[in-house]
Amino acid sequence: MSDDLLLSLLWLIPLAGAAVVLFIPPRAAAAIKGVALGVTIVTFALTLVAYGIYAAPGSLASAPLAERAVRNQLVVDRAGGEVDRAEASQGGESDLVVRRAWIPYFHIEYYLGLDGISLSLAILTAFVAVLACLASWNIDRHVKGYFALFLLLTASMMG
Repeated sequence: MSDDLLLSLLWLIPLAGAAVVLFIPPRAAAAIKGVALGVTIVTFALTLVAYGIYAAPGSLASAPLAERAVRNQLVVDRAGGEVDRAEASQGGESDLVVRRAWIPYFHIEYYLGLDGISLSLAILTAFVAVLACLASWNIDRHVKGYFALFLLLTASMMG
């Protein structure tokens, strides 16, 4: 799995789960709770995949984040003025850093990265989200709104 996909899915899956919960009818409380639990479990599993990449022997992901950020520099095409990602030959793959031009005119980037501390906090956040979802299982009023906002909060914390 590429870094772009993995790091983006860590916050997109809970956000998509919140949208799915909003489309489930309010009377289907069990389905809402099941979707929310499934989304938090998948998010937790993705953090474990990120840990596996980080802890793999010889992994570029265990290098200091500053070094990995240098390998993921954006280069400007002077002729067209477009910003592209650095060449893959510079070693920017499998290092748990995503850096893309988002709004090049204003030099705004989509930039995500995991190092040792942030990875441990992401794993902890995902694990606590699973536990909090299970602890919220007995909620029976405004279930749809609660779990939609819960997944939105999880997406915000993971991002």
